[in-house]
Amino acid sequence: MEALDAYGALLQEAGFQEVQDRTATFIDILQRETDSIRASAEDPECDLDQEDRDYLLERWERKVKYCNDGDMRWVHLHALRP
Repeated sequence: MEALDAYGALLQEAGFQEVQDRTATFIDILQRETDSIRASAEDPECDLDQEDRDYLLERWERKVKYCNDGDMRWVHLHALRP
């Protein structure tokens, strides 16, 4: 896989523009989802058992760490020909 800058450069070379890093938005979404998963433990109508919650929490927290470490990015590639 190419780094975000490399993707952007490839698109620009092809005559496209607008590559936006949306990693901060992705981290916000993951954190809101994490809060929701934790709160679901108190919801009697929630279908998640503790094993499911633990599974999701561990993976969402891992994704946040990867994003904060720069190892994972979330981008919006909106390619427009000028």
